[in-house]
Amino acid sequence: MQEKVIFEQVADSGRTLLGIEYDTGNQWEFLQYHQEFFLNEENIFFVDDSGIMEVNRLTKDMKNLTIPTNGSLAFDGENIFYVNEKSVLTKYNTVSGETSLYEDVIASDFCIHEDGIYYVSRTNSYFAYGCDWEGNNIQPIYEKPILAVGISGESLKVVLKENGEEITIRSK
Repeated sequence: MQEKVIFEQVADSGRTLLGIEYDTGNQWEFLQYHQEFFLNEENIFFVDDSGIMEVNRLTKDMKNLTIPTNGSLAFDGENIFYVNEKSVLTKYNTVSGETSLYEDVIASDFCIHEDGIYYVSRTNSYFAYGCDWEGNNIQPIYEKPILAVGISGESLKVVLKENGEEITIRSK
């Protein structure tokens, strides 16, 4: 397998004067604190506690996205999915810059899969639900209170609210 550089930027100036390091207000300082990243053809998205920084991979132009990162995040190659401050599942299109709300999906946690979106409903006893990519065809998938929902391989798993146990509720 051949290694391929997708983005490169010096994040620490390493400047010293008489053996004392000093900082010059480097705009790339946020790279030291990012927790994860994802990318598409044009941009790389760095995630940290304060938000998401979108960086053009060619021009290195930066844009700070006002997307909360204290909950679940998902990226499908074009859209960033997140739960907004009102617990509404939200989709940010990275190409158009448009934001769409899934107004019927009030969630405390969610995950995406090729067949749709799974989430923990804040309005219905913290049960697990699933819907299609447009937020329609909402169906219950597990009717006991849960804390989290996620995909592991081809299995859909939930974490039970009563004891924190993780169980598989669907396998392909």
